Amino acid sequence: MKMDDIARLAGVSKASVSRVLNDKPNVSDKLRKKVEQVLKDYDYQPNLVAQALNTKKSKLIGVLLPAIGLDLFADIVDGISSTLQVHGYEMILADFKGDTSQAMSNLDVFRSKQVDGIIYFPTDNSPEHVAYINQFKIPLIILGHEPEGLTKKSVSFPDVKATEEIVQYFIDMGCKEITHVAMPKGHAVGKLRVDAYTALMKKNGLKPIVYYVDDITYESGYEIAKKIGKTQAIFAAMDRLALGMMRYFIDEDTIADYYIAGIDNMSVSKMFNPSLTSIDFDYYHSGKVSGEMVLNLINGKGVAKIVLPYKLYERESTRRKHVR
Repeated sequence: MKMDDIARLAGVSKASVSRVLNDKPNVSDKLRKKVEQVLKDYDYQPNLVAQALNTKKSKLIGVLLPAIGLDLFADIVDGISSTLQVHGYEMILADFKGDTSQAMSNLDVFRSKQVDGIIYFPTDNSPEHVAYINQFKIPLIILGHEPEGLTKKSVSFPDVKATEEIVQYFIDMGCKEITHVAMPKGHAVGKLRVDAYTALMKKNGLKPIVYYVDDITYESGYEIAKKIGKTQAIFAAMDRLALGMMRYFIDEDTIADYYIAGIDNMSVSKMFNPSLTSIDFDYYHSGKVSGEMVLNLINGKGVAKIVLPYKLYERESTRRKHVR
C-alpha cells in the first residue's frame, strides 16, 4: 500500500499521511486517528529502511538493563515496548548483568547501530561513569535513580523515601532491632537504600545492622537468613531476598519471630504464605514514562526529570501471628 492509497482511504492529503507516519508534530488528533485507523484496517507495514533514509531516523531505541531476567525489568520492558510500538519504534534490548565495562560496550554498540535514543538503568554511580554518560550526544534517559552530577534527564524511583517509610513503619510498631539485608556491595541502588536505612536508624538512636548478599537471588536470601541472629524486624532491599529468608524461617519454624518487609511488590509476594509486606514501584508505568520521555527528546520537545510515586502494602509478614 502506497501513501497515495492511504491518503485516499483516509480522506486526507498525502502530506498529512507522511506527517503521521513519521510522527511529526502539528497533526490534529482527529486527522491522526483517521490515518491510524486505515493503517490498522489494512495491516499497513511501513518500509523502515526507506523511512529511515527519508527521516534520517533509524526508528530504533536502545534499552540497557542490568538483569533482564528479574520480574521488575520484564515489567519495565513491557512498559517501554507498549509506548514505542504506538509510535513505530523498535527496541534493541541488552543486558549488562551489572558489569559497568559491559554496559559501556553495549552503549557503544547502540551508537554503532545509530539508534535514535537510549534508555539506560545504570548500577554504577561513580563520577567517572556519570561523566561517560553525560558526554553522549544521542538522546538518553536514565531510569531507576539519578546519580550525582548527572546532566541527562531521568525517571527515578524514590528509594530514599521508600526506605525511610519501611524503617519508620517498623519503628512505629515499637521495633528497636531492625536488620537490613542489602544488595551486593557497590550496587548504586543498594547503596541508596543502605544509606537511607542507616541514617534513619541513627537519627532514632538505634544501631544499624547490615548484611550484604553476594547476588540478588532467592537462594541468597535463604543463605543470608542462616546468619541473622536475634532481631525484631528485617528490611530486605528486594522482595526476592525477603522471600528467600522467609522460606528458611519457615523451614526452621521461626517465621513467627520476625517482622519482614521488602521492596518490589512482586506478584509472588502477594501469594506467598505468609504474604509479604512490600513497597510497590510501578515498574510497567516507569517503562511507559521512560519511553515517552526519550521519544519527546528525539522530537525536540522539552522534558522534565520525574520521580515516580510508590505505595506500601501491609500484609501478613508484619504480623506476629503469621498464616502458616
